[in-house]
Amino acid sequence: MPLTGFDHQIRWSEFQKRNARPNGVDEDAEIHTAAPLNYNYSRGSDGSFRVDTITVRVSVNSSASWVVRTAQNTDLLQHEQGHYDIQALGARELYNRASNVSEGSVRDLQQRISEIGAEVQRKVDRANSRYDSETNHSRNRTQQLSWDRRLSAAKASQTSTLDNL
Repeated sequence: MPLTGFDHQIRWSEFQKRNARPNGVDEDAEIHTAAPLNYNYSRGSDGSFRVDTITVRVSVNSSASWVVRTAQNTDLLQHEQGHYDIQALGARELYNRASNVSEGSVRDLQQRISEIGAEVQRKVDRANSRYDSETNHSRNRTQQLSWDRRLSAAKASQTSTLDNL
């Protein structure tokens, strides 16, 4: 499957348990995700180089994700799911955009895919920052519910991107 992990439901078992927050941190959990892109390319009849196959796998980096033991609850897990879903939306956008790349040289193809990856990652980072700011790390229940609805709608739509959040 070319895009995997998109609909994954995270669990507390994917987080390292801590007795307290790290110094200087104002949140009770932090999820780290990854969405590496792998692709193959070939030369078309017109001489251009095109992406043939592409895979993106969204996953939780469990060794870097953590939660304060006493703070584990459904609302906080749902908030962390939102961060995962933002990464998943970014992975889908990366997959869709990189799938259509065609360039005159292998170097240009690799450069373009790298540029797309960096651009999508900036979008993911901005969306995560807005998400935490607006929801106050899940503490603003009204905003959290609003984000939950927007993320759910974006994931259900095949054309929605991070720009639609």
